[in-house]
Amino acid sequence: MLSCSSNQVLLTLVRFKNLWTLVHSGLVNVTQEYEQRNHISKTHNLDKKKFYTISKKRFTSSDYLPALAEGIRNTLLISEVEYLKKESVSIIKSSFNKSLEEFKSLTPDTFNHIIQKSSKKEGNWEMTNLLRINSIINTEKSFTNLLSKSKRSKINKSLSKIRLVEKIKTGGDTPYDKSQLISLRKREVFVDSKIINELHFPISNGDIFKIQDKNFILLGQPCNLALRSTGKRDIRGGQIFNTAFLLELENVQKAIIDRVPKDQLLTIGIIENSTNHNDEFTIVRFPLFKTVSLAPLDLTVYNEDGKAKINLNLKSNDSNILQDSWKGRYTELHKQFSKYRDNIRLFKNLKSTNKEKLKEAIYYGELFKGFNIDNANCLNIKTTKLTLNIERTKHYKSPYSADLLQQFMDYLSRNAFERNFLND
Repeated sequence: MLSCSSNQVLLTLVRFKNLWTLVHSGLVNVTQEYEQRNHISKTHNLDKKKFYTISKKRFTSSDYLPALAEGIRNTLLISEVEYLKKESVSIIKSSFNKSLEEFKSLTPDTFNHIIQKSSKKEGNWEMTNLLRINSIINTEKSFTNLLSKSKRSKINKSLSKIRLVEKIKTGGDTPYDKSQLISLRKREVFVDSKIINELHFPISNGDIFKIQDKNFILLGQPCNLALRSTGKRDIRGGQIFNTAFLLELENVQKAIIDRVPKDQLLTIGIIENSTNHNDEFTIVRFPLFKTVSLAPLDLTVYNEDGKAKINLNLKSNDSNILQDSWKGRYTELHKQFSKYRDNIRLFKNLKSTNKEKLKEAIYYGELFKGFNIDNANCLNIKTTKLTLNIERTKHYKSPYSADLLQQFMDYLSRNAFERNFLND
């Protein structure tokens, strides 16, 4: 054991075989141990595989021996964990490099067909198909990299060592910082508003909107929500499809879910949890669904802040970062909301003192059927800018959103049975 001082921080080094445990007197929180380990590795040029940093806080309680034992166990683990990380990085890097080579080898005809032609035909965003190709190629290359038996053997040997050490009981159970886990899980389940809005993602199944002061999720068949090259949502038979379902998101405690009768569980959909709180759920109640026009929601696609607004002075949107299909959709939206603006102007110019019933028809007409929204001040008469109290806040990713849609469809198509009179 030896001690040294660095910037008035005492580091006590405990050697165990060829590994070191650094007791850091400046650490007041055990969740900072990993961060400080990285810092010490850089400033003192130490190999991260050879040491683990623990906080002196572990020794402030009367039961300090379990904390010390846990620190030593972490030290034994660290070299194998770092090896596992190194091998993982190597596999990913090699797979990615090979993927790039195959990507470059795609013929112009093949690339053009996948990215441009098929996207235009199906109404998909071209970049979505680009990432789809990347996933296909990169996944296959990753599996190919794992065909090496020696490589798999080394990885499995490392995993066995880690699990063997983790079985050691120390009597301590120090909480660790789970912020990275929560962040990864959140990104697995949701797409952040900055990404979907600044990239002008098309409206899709699983989009989440804040309307007034409540949150809603959009559910609808992806093929029905996609815009064709004409800028319209046409389904077979030439009919135009411009409606979908909105369901309110509700936060509830687990105890409430536990009390729901079994025969009522089919009426509730549970949103996948992306937090560390297992006692909290976000749900939708299928019977309370609303069928709404997509037009107000479509406006969010054009705005980087995700808000539903439109400048009616602009009859077309020729932005070079928008899909052509959404440029076509803008023209139709402009017509609809220009008519809406004209009706509002006409209403405001009326001299009648009894206009409340007419106001309902003007401000909350067919475009807003199913929306519980206050449109009284949505139009700026001077600038002719229309701003609705709707904002796209994030996207619930597939397969989670697809599964929620399937549950909703199952609810709508459920069979009805006569009540069993023996139970009366």
